[in-house]
Amino acid sequence: MSEPRSFSTSILINAPIAKVYSYLADLPRHVEWNFQPSELTPLQTGPIQVGSQFSTAEDVPRDMPAIQKAMFAVFMPIMRLILGMEQNTIATVTDLTPDKRIAWEARLPARKGDVMRMAWALELAEVDGNTQVTQHGTVAPPASSPFARMVNDQFIEDRKTEVAGNLKLLKALLEADAA
Repeated sequence: MSEPRSFSTSILINAPIAKVYSYLADLPRHVEWNFQPSELTPLQTGPIQVGSQFSTAEDVPRDMPAIQKAMFAVFMPIMRLILGMEQNTIATVTDLTPDKRIAWEARLPARKGDVMRMAWALELAEVDGNTQVTQHGTVAPPASSPFARMVNDQFIEDRKTEVAGNLKLLKALLEADAA
């Protein structure tokens, strides 16, 4: 595996922690505030719990430069054929601590193993009746993955910017709902 790269971004939301946790723990609703996943489909029935899995259709990051988006439009179908990559990532819930933490691992499977792995966590803290949400991300593609070379300083900065935008939308949605 290549060296994991991590980042964190925080925002303060004017809403009670129980409300924020309840909204975030409903993982299929992440498509309402997170720009990259366009669909999260449960792979089992029943309530969301640790071990629950989702098939996640993901869009190209919105902040990616146009030339890179064009490359991805050509590159990804070819990579899917060559590597036998799945269309969607698989997300597995790893933590649901009420009013504290929601975490999951995502992987992009291929014929000979995963080509991308990421770990995500949303941590909540009460601050004067409001909720601080911190999103942590760790990118860890296998060293043999063609994506390993993409995970550089600029890639991490772009993910931090994207997550900050996602958290701003989350804040707007939850604060509008509270009004």
